[in-house]
Amino acid sequence: RVMSSCEHTVIDKHGFRTVLLALAHPGNFEHAETAKQAYEWMENIGYIEAIDSRVCDLVLVAFKNSNNELSADGVISFLSDRVDKYLSGQTTTILPTVVGFSAGLGVLGKYNRVGEVATFLGKMNELSSSGIPEVKPDEGCYVSILASLSSRQQRDSALQAQRILEMSKQDLSSLTSALFNAAINACASTSGDNSNRRKALEISFNIFEQTKELRSVDSISYGMMIRACMRLVDDDGIKYKLVKSIFHL
Repeated sequence: RVMSSCEHTVIDKHGFRTVLLALAHPGNFEHAETAKQAYEWMENIGYIEAIDSRVCDLVLVAFKNSNNELSADGVISFLSDRVDKYLSGQTTTILPTVVGFSAGLGVLGKYNRVGEVATFLGKMNELSSSGIPEVKPDEGCYVSILASLSSRQQRDSALQAQRILEMSKQDLSSLTSALFNAAINACASTSGDNSNRRKALEISFNIFEQTKELRSVDSISYGMMIRACMRLVDDDGIKYKLVKSIFHL
C-alpha cells in the first residue's frame, strides 16, 4: 500500500508476481492469507496493470502450499468471489486459469470438501461454455484432485475417487492411465474398519478393470493395485491371493 501511494514507485506485474511467489513458500497459512488480501486489495483499487490470470493462480498455489486445513475456506472464498462476479455479469473480473483452479480444488479434495469440488467443476464448465476455454477442466485438473485424495487417509477416499473419476468421463474425450492410477492410489488411502476397506478394495479392482478395458493399463497401474492390496488387507494369505489375481484379470 505504501508503494502504491508513492508517485515515484510503480508496482508492475513482475514485481507483484515476485511478492506472491515469496508468499507461496510452503507451510505458512498466514502467508497464503496475506497473498489473498494483497491480491484483493490490488483488485479493489483497480491496479489492473499488476494482476492477470496467472498472478491470480499464485494465490491458490499459496493456499495449496500452506498445508493447513483452514486453506480450504480460503480457496472457497477466493474462487467463489471471482466466479460469482463473472457469472453475474461482471465480465471484467479476472479469473484464474485451469492451473489455479487445479491447485485450489486439490486443496478442497485433500480436506474432504469434494462437494465443493463438484460445484466448482460445474462452474468451470459453465465459464468455459460462456467463452473462457482456459478454465475448462482438463486431465491435469482431475489428476490433481485425485492425487489430493491420496495425501491423507480418510474413510471415504475410495468413494470420492470413484465420484471424481465418473465426473471426469463427462469432461474428457479420453481417459489415460495417469487418471486411473491416481484414482486407484486414492482408494489405497482409505481408512476405517474392515468393511470400509473391503469396499475400497472392491472399487480399486473395478477401476483397474476399467483401465484394462480401455487399454490404459501400464506398469504403474499394477503397482498401484499391489499397493491397494497391501494397505487395505491385513491377512497375508489373502494379500498374496489378491496380488496374484491382479495378473490374471
